[in-house]
Amino acid sequence: MDCRDEQHKYEVLVGLYGVMNIGQSIIFVARRDTADEIARRMTADGHVVTVLHGARDAAERDSVMDSFRSGKSKVLISTNVLSRGIDVNQVNMVINYDLPVDARGNPDFETYLHRIGRTGRFGRQGVSIAFIHDRKSWAELDAFQKYFGVEMVKIPTTDWEETEEMIKAGMSMFQVRD
Repeated sequence: MDCRDEQHKYEVLVGLYGVMNIGQSIIFVARRDTADEIARRMTADGHVVTVLHGARDAAERDSVMDSFRSGKSKVLISTNVLSRGIDVNQVNMVINYDLPVDARGNPDFETYLHRIGRTGRFGRQGVSIAFIHDRKSWAELDAFQKYFGVEMVKIPTTDWEETEEMIKAGMSMFQVRD
């Protein structure tokens, strides 16, 4: 999804949750403070969300994951701490609010694959969305497309009816196989 800037990324995010009937979803961000800020804003906007990142102690992380696995929590905002080894059957959408990069700022292909692998598990349908907002994120997206040999579909951020139709069509066209 092509966003104008950081503020528009947030507007598109809450727009998605306003028009889509989403089972459970994970929103991946690059930084802990971004996760906390999005959670604060979404909560203020009336959304029920939980946050998971490395600054939470083990008991808090366990509690958040128990709530998410049981379905009490439908939206989980996380850093890469959750990108690997966590299987939650009901996740049908992953949003890459920030694309993953390594310590040098280069696209992190392995982490991207693990992130998007959180959706469509166990033969279920799911969709992965990447937010793009500047030249750097466009270059990262291009690197992911080339590396994986795929062409990602641009989803409009101005016509919510068309956006919802395209995402639903994507969920039925593409299915992750375990």
